[in-house]
Amino acid sequence: MVDDYVQKASVQADLYLTDGSHIEGLVYVQPEMSLLSSMRMLLIDDRRLIPFRGSSGELVFLGRGAVSALRFEFDGDIPGGLGSSIHMRTTLTGGHELEGVLHLPDTGGRISDMLDAADAWMLLVADNLAVWLASDLIIKWEAP
Repeated sequence: MVDDYVQKASVQADLYLTDGSHIEGLVYVQPEMSLLSSMRMLLIDDRRLIPFRGSSGELVFLGRGAVSALRFEFDGDIPGGLGSSIHMRTTLTGGHELEGVLHLPDTGGRISDMLDAADAWMLLVADNLAVWLASDLIIKWEAP
């Protein structure tokens, strides 16, 4: 048994994959972090695979590069440092379309400058849902 094992918390989530599929189930995150942070850490972790338990109970290991978005229920506050918010509709690799308020670093410039300055994972919020979007896998942005 490994001495530094940390018990993970399970969180209901939807994963949008680059092949156009969408799966629902549980992801496993660090319980001592905020939900937004722990979901982001799941995506930027050094490990190649993301463990995921499908809605039928099957355990699946997904290649990190196959995930274009991770959506989950969220009703908390948006952390500081994401100063600008813009209502956007995005189309991801695989054809998924998601719409909501995109939270971006405030560069004081044009929308295109803020999109270019964003991290590899961008936060989109719609109603009580948060979505981490893989910025490299977004093929179209629209500001309705």
